[in-house]
Parts: sequence; structure tokens; C-alpha cells
Amino acid sequence: MDRTSVTRHVELDLTVDELWAMIADGGRWAEWLVDASTVEVTPGADGTVIDDGERRGVRVHTVEHGHRIGFEWWNDDERSEVELEIVPGDERTGLRITETFARAGAASARASFAWDVRLLVLCLGTAALART
Repeated sequence: MDRTSVTRHVELDLTVDELWAMIADGGRWAEWLVDASTVEVTPGADGTVIDDGERRGVRVHTVEHGHRIGFEWWNDDERSEVELEIVPGDERTGLRITETFARAGAASARASFAWDVRLLVLCLGTAALART
């Protein structure tokens, strides 16, 4: 197979616990990751998100408390694996996101742009939190 991945990394002014709270609560995914979410972040749990107006199924397969969440998501046209990994730092906390597709193509190109937008929203949201 010609698998392809899109990886992004961002440093945030959040503690590991604050960032974990954002990624481990499927309801909070609507703050930065998707438009709406009914995902319970528990291994084996199924849920649904609305992403850029499009409905996607989600199945959570990995939860390593305080460190990593892995899930699969899909729509009618594509399926991919996503990993959200917290990377502790001295002063800031990193979030590494990797989305892997079964094959290279338009889906991975769209995902690259989509992750840039999602992380911009996350950065803006956490900056606003820091000012309050």
C-alpha cells in the first residue's frame, strides 16, 4: 500500500493537564477540532462528528491517559487514522497530530490544509484563555 501521513506539531501555553482535558473530552473537540462532536473518548467507543459541515463516524481505539489518543474517522469517501500526542516541554506543551491515509491523494492534501486551520483555531482559543 502507498500509505501517506500528514503530521503537524504546535506548542501551546497550556499545562499537560489542561491540554489533556481538551483532547480527552470529546465534547470539547468542538472547541478546536470539529464543528460538533458526540464522541466519548474511551477505547472501543463509537461516535459522530460534524467536520466542515460533513458527518464523520469515529471509533476511538487508543487512550493513554495524559499522553495519547488514537482514533479512526471516516465519511462516505475516505477513512483515516488520527493520533493526538501530548509532548511535554519545559515551558510549553506540544501537541503532535498525525493523520494517516491508506493511499496518497486528494484526501491527504485536503487534510494537510484542514490541520493547519484546526491548529490555528486551537492556538487562538488557548491565547484567549491565557488573557482571561
